[in-house]
Amino acid sequence: MGRCSKDKRDIYYRLAKEEGWRARSAFKLLQIDEEFNIFKGVTRVVDLCAAPGSWSQVLLRKLRHKSAAPDEVKIVAVDLQAMAPLEGVTCMQGDITKVETAHAIIEHFSGDKAQLVVCDGAPDEAFVVCRGYSPPPGYTPTMSNPLLHASSATHDWKDQLLGPVDRLIVPFVTCGDLSAYDADTSYSLLVGASTVLLELGIGEPYSYKPPVQPPINPAYQSALDQRRATATANPPPAHDIQDQESGHQQSPFILP
Repeated sequence: MGRCSKDKRDIYYRLAKEEGWRARSAFKLLQIDEEFNIFKGVTRVVDLCAAPGSWSQVLLRKLRHKSAAPDEVKIVAVDLQAMAPLEGVTCMQGDITKVETAHAIIEHFSGDKAQLVVCDGAPDEAFVVCRGYSPPPGYTPTMSNPLLHASSATHDWKDQLLGPVDRLIVPFVTCGDLSAYDADTSYSLLVGASTVLLELGIGEPYSYKPPVQPPINPAYQSALDQRRATATANPPPAHDIQDQESGHQQSPFILP
């Protein structure tokens, strides 16, 4: 039951495999489209940080498979990591912060701009890009005084450096409603089908399904290889559950 434990703990991980998605993140993009209809009239789209490809799968189903002119739909998926190919998606392995990557995307669109850009990447750093940024003369931001008060235009900014750092509280808006599954709840492996319903022929019993597309050269692969090599080079010592000499029960050796 070890391989089934995550299916029970994460309902969306399980549903992703059952519905053919490469990752549970597909449900996020499906929910966004359901709420805001972001795909309407879109034929050129870029999926940044695309691997393993679940969002690209959603784009395929929503745009290409349901389009009256599927050949006009162009989808470009970009990621630093290798991604298994998807028919109908142009996969690029590159750095999205590099100019040459942007040129390659534009070239695929024959010089046209993308109509939609989606990204489910987790940035290593956070920053704000400002247009027309004009700090006060002589002001150099540091980690101890990153923000000036909103009234800095009418007050001496030097006086503010002596006070506490300003803080901005951003309100948190919850997403979704109570009609969907709770990602933090452990559900029965019957996926809502009770034993009584199964006896009546309603619903299907649970059966384990492997991931749709395992990662290609994941970042943690070297750690797994090293762990396997260590276990092979240092196997657990041979032992008997019952010590023949002392007659005492021994605890089985557990590999950490």
